[in-house]
Amino acid sequence: MKNSKNIIVGIIIFLLGFAASTVTAKITYKQILVEYRDIKINVNGKRINSELEPFIYSDRTFVPLRTVAESLNKEVLWNDATNTIDINDKKNINSDAPNIFLVKKVIDGDTIELENGIKVRYIGINAPEEGQSFYEEAKILNSLLVENKNVSLEYDVQKYDQNGRLLAYVFLDDLFINLQIVKEGMAFVYIVTPNSKYSAEFMKAQKEAQEKGLGLWSKSTSDLKISEIQPDHNYDGEDDLNNEWVKITNYSSTQVDMTGFSLLDLANHRYEFPFFTLKGSSSVVVHTGLGIDTDSDLYWNSNRAIWNNDGDTIFLYDNLGNLIDSAKYN
Repeated sequence: MKNSKNIIVGIIIFLLGFAASTVTAKITYKQILVEYRDIKINVNGKRINSELEPFIYSDRTFVPLRTVAESLNKEVLWNDATNTIDINDKKNINSDAPNIFLVKKVIDGDTIELENGIKVRYIGINAPEEGQSFYEEAKILNSLLVENKNVSLEYDVQKYDQNGRLLAYVFLDDLFINLQIVKEGMAFVYIVTPNSKYSAEFMKAQKEAQEKGLGLWSKSTSDLKISEIQPDHNYDGEDDLNNEWVKITNYSSTQVDMTGFSLLDLANHRYEFPFFTLKGSSSVVVHTGLGIDTDSDLYWNSNRAIWNNDGDTIFLYDNLGNLIDSAKYN
């Protein structure tokens, strides 16, 4: 490289003007002069190499952020959900030991807050939300396991969710916390690709909790069953949410008061039955869309689809939080 060279860099500046119903863009081209020299970078007296060349513009020297930060034993992370660059100290940089963090607060059965203020969402599980059966039990279990304790975090392919929370597998020494909560029946398995590293272990633990009737899998003696599922909400090429429904059948000859019963899916979408009694040897269809409730048809009054066309699991709970029935479809 020559000791000094000037390169003209063209920068496109987009100026957006908004009309009432259309978006127009006016593009202006501007050329700025930046100066490249044979610039060397020393950090704490140690020469480091950069994949991107430093340059000088308007009498200021610009160097790559990641190059300098990592040379100072920092970890640079890009959070696409919040458009944020996080720079943190690396832990145990010269060993294979995991990072250790103190849990300051347990938010619910699958979310914690660390001492540094970072919220961590457990990968692979979904615990009940506030107001749902077993919410308090799941939160208490999580608190007993990790609150005010040092935990280690392990990551998968995707590191943040859409809410900007850190996604992690959480360990207390050799105890796998995510898995333990599933084992005790306090969370559903909820695999969201590409984070599927321990999916087989989660499914095995959930099956064992189901067989034992633990927590969310506590069995009711009701004769109600989820007898039919229609997940496809596309009707004649149009969105018709009332063509998406779940049928529940009472196989006994005795009527069942279903007031306060609930339907859930793996993502914790929840429908609570209004004041309603299902007669013996009869069925009721719960439609996703809008409508007026009758003895044979109830309406979720949702403005969007609930049941995934490519597969989901439906749960029917009584008003005490006991599982009456579940149905999985692909």
